[in-house]
Amino acid sequence: MILNKLRIILIGLSNIFNYSSAPKEEIKIIDYETQYVYSEKYSEGEELVLAKGEYGYSTIVNGEEVIKKEPVNQVLQVGTHKNPDYKGVLTGYGPDCYGCNKEGYVACQTENKKNWSLTKNGIIYTDSVYGEVSILAADKTLFPCGTIIEITNNRYKKLLGVVLDTGYTMRKQWRQNETVHIDLAFETEEGTNAITNKKTSYHVKRWGW
Repeated sequence: MILNKLRIILIGLSNIFNYSSAPKEEIKIIDYETQYVYSEKYSEGEELVLAKGEYGYSTIVNGEEVIKKEPVNQVLQVGTHKNPDYKGVLTGYGPDCYGCNKEGYVACQTENKKNWSLTKNGIIYTDSVYGEVSILAADKTLFPCGTIIEITNNRYKKLLGVVLDTGYTMRKQWRQNETVHIDLAFETEEGTNAITNKKTSYHVKRWGW
């Protein structure tokens, strides 16, 4: 009986000794780095995450570090295009405007090289980077197809638009006297005169596709 009790006590002490002598493992988080890609396609101040960063980690046992997962670097695109801001005129137009085709086909193709109709496809375009944006008409020599513009004035709500169309008036005003004139697409021509504003601010975020 006494021997059995001694045996149990010795086994317990042995377990305690083995547990206390087991090597302790420490987990260490490894931060990711950021790589910068510079692009003239985007204006100064514009930053886009091209690839998300991921943390890695390692374990340290008895002072020896073993990497279990390598970190993945973040890739950040930084715009370098200078002078992205303009002042000018904002007007509106619909696919039923004078001189427009009945289907409301715009002058530019979309990012995936498709034709776009204001009548069939609508006046909102889903951009791969900026999401849902309004369709704009502008002089394409100044603002190439796919240009993303932020529009602000005191008579109409702030909005984001993409240049998918053009017009004679826009081209004439820019090429003859360098006046920026942009047309905002509506479902119909009715009521578009209400948004006309000659003191509109334009901030270009992306130049073309």
